[in-house]
Amino acid sequence: MNEAADPKPVGRFFGGLLMAVGGLIAVTSGLCSLIVTVAGLGSNLSDPSASMTVLTDGLPFVLGIGGIPFVIGLGIYFAGRTLYRRSKGTPGAGT
Repeated sequence: MNEAADPKPVGRFFGGLLMAVGGLIAVTSGLCSLIVTVAGLGSNLSDPSASMTVLTDGLPFVLGIGGIPFVIGLGIYFAGRTLYRRSKGTPGAGT
């Protein structure tokens, strides 16, 4: 086993796992929020003022319900990226 080339494989694994999970959470909640917003705007294409009302009245709900998991997913992703980079290390360090 060559530990000099990969000093902390467990940290790299969990960092990659956190990046994958955080990315999936952020992408799915972001796409869901986008679809709900576009569907709300598309339901009132004949009346532009009604579309703006839907946007201004509905956007806080969409951001509250879909924005919170999006931000949490981004936080998990960036925490995993930090863990992955810190555990990568430099080959041959400390020898």
